[in-house]
Amino acid sequence: MPFSHPMLGKRAPFIALPDANGNLYELPVGQKAIALYVFPRAGSPVCTKEACAFNEARDLNPVFSYLNKYDFEIIGISGDPISRQHKFVQNHNLNHVVLSDTSGEARRAYGVTKVLGFIPGRETFFIGRDGIIKGVCTKQLNHKAHLALIESCLRVETEVMENM
Repeated sequence: MPFSHPMLGKRAPFIALPDANGNLYELPVGQKAIALYVFPRAGSPVCTKEACAFNEARDLNPVFSYLNKYDFEIIGISGDPISRQHKFVQNHNLNHVVLSDTSGEARRAYGVTKVLGFIPGRETFFIGRDGIIKGVCTKQLNHKAHLALIESCLRVETEVMENM
């Protein structure tokens, strides 16, 4: 049976959360393509690998050149407080937005579930320029699968943009 997620094909929920510097950041749904990765905890081993992988892809992966041609943004979200997010961003020189969701608002809005009923889940969403969620990855320990999903969706999105 093919993978199905309740958010796939639906309009991405609008959220506004503080970034790692405490500034309110509004998710640009419908304004640009977005790689939105929701991760359990800033600084944990897999979360650090995932954030750094998105960082490196932004700079080194040719598919991510979509950033330069069309509007595209990478955004990370976890339930950590702003102070922890700030330290995480600084320690790993992250070049993308990382948001603090201490209330769980984004997790609820995007239907991110808990693992074993108590561990915050890891999910990545690709939101097209039209604001529709076009891809979801729910692999909990395979951070590379999350990056692969975004790369695959960017290939499709780039093809659509170039044929317009």
